[in-house]
Amino acid sequence: MTTAYESDADLEDARTSVARFVSALVWEYDLLIDTRRFNTSGEVSPTYRPVNVEMDAFPGTMMHPAPASVEVTHDDRLRLALAVLREGVNASTPYLAYFAFFNAIDTAFDGKLADVNAFINAEATGTAGLETYVRKVIADPRAWTRPTGDFAEYIRTHGRDAIAHVVRSAPTLPEVDPDRPQERDRLIAESWWLRSLARRAIEKRWPDPVRVVPRF
Repeated sequence: MTTAYESDADLEDARTSVARFVSALVWEYDLLIDTRRFNTSGEVSPTYRPVNVEMDAFPGTMMHPAPASVEVTHDDRLRLALAVLREGVNASTPYLAYFAFFNAIDTAFDGKLADVNAFINAEATGTAGLETYVRKVIADPRAWTRPTGDFAEYIRTHGRDAIAHVVRSAPTLPEVDPDRPQERDRLIAESWWLRSLARRAIEKRWPDPVRVVPRF
């Protein structure tokens, strides 16, 4: 995507606009859509050959017709939720994706702990087919089984907090070691799980967050 701006003073605004536009596209297509070099191509010519980026976790070429218009509901909190969701979808590691998707849920509920917990515990089992899907992605049927019990507590203690603090404050708390393949597979699986929950959290507050009008 080429974005023109008149002077260096406009560069930051141009980069911000590109980031927000990509957030809307990531929401609409639910695919990795990355921008390089600080949300700009870095090329001065609008006709410069684009650099291809692998989309999502699977190599290949994916093309969609350019929409006639993209409109996002005007709400700064929604903008932030879409931005962190975008970073999760575009993340190259499950460690960053886990954080981003959890933050998208947190943002949708204004960081209110009780509301976040209630939503996660109510929605966590509504992921039909997800377990089969992630096992195929990981190519190991033993890799992950959705946990039971207090889902919100599990996500924090076994995921978010364990990633943020690899040396735990108590020996009874679960640890995350990036060198353990099965542990990484678990985080990959749960990142897909959180991705599904994050989209539902956003849709719960903003039923129609992004509106895309086809060109044809």
